[in-house]
Amino acid sequence: MIIIAMVISLILSTFAFNNCSGKADDFETREPTKDQMVLLEKIYNEFGNFKIIPDILHVKGQGTLCGSNVKIEIDLESDYYQKPDETLKLQGGDCEDFAILFVSAAKNIGVSARVIEGKVGDKEKPEEHVWSEIYYHKKWQVVDPWLKVKRPDSSFYRFINSREYNSIEVFCKYDDEKILGSLLPRQILEAEKTRVKADISNFFLETYRQEKRGEPSQDELKGLEKITNSFFEKTWKILQERIPEDPRFLIQPNNAEVKVWIEEIKINIRG
Repeated sequence: MIIIAMVISLILSTFAFNNCSGKADDFETREPTKDQMVLLEKIYNEFGNFKIIPDILHVKGQGTLCGSNVKIEIDLESDYYQKPDETLKLQGGDCEDFAILFVSAAKNIGVSARVIEGKVGDKEKPEEHVWSEIYYHKKWQVVDPWLKVKRPDSSFYRFINSREYNSIEVFCKYDDEKILGSLLPRQILEAEKTRVKADISNFFLETYRQEKRGEPSQDELKGLEKITNSFFEKTWKILQERIPEDPRFLIQPNNAEVKVWIEEIKINIRG
């Protein structure tokens, strides 16, 4: 039996997002107290104990490829939005998981905070990213817990009141009540549907070429199309389930595990 491994990276395309003006009245805004900022910094510092866990979807299936019945295993690098308690349990996740947990904790202690999805870095080679913002000194300021995970020496105040954070494009903003953006995460995924299917089709075609050292006949192409459709339908359903229709429900200030986590941090501060 042939075992095939494949990695497809879901790189989302650039979309035009509207109604993302970044005005202070987009979301509820309250100036945090000094004590709240001290606690929020401690919460941020806790992310230095977390680890990065890539979102990998492992899909198994069977089909006829190169004239043989084969087992097929596909690894897809794709988004999976964890709830705050899942991130705490795993002590890890990716950028959106850390932003969701941080905003949940910030709102739990009464600090205005929101999740931002967009692109950062070099305009020539931008990277899709998810980060956080808090309302501080009468404007929204970047706090990116992902950086604390990557570099434990990263300061809580690194981007607050500075222009160092190079955000290129904002897709959407949300907290537990509001969301701004013309496309939600699942709609962005839907826009990638044709390309993802093409990636799977190309994988099977290249596998055939390598095994047979030639091009498939018309009948063989029909067989490749059949296995592509079968595998894609199964995979696409799982991908959709991993991304919420509405990400607001993931911001959970009253999540029991988040409350316990914050109380433990408070005890450490008093200790």
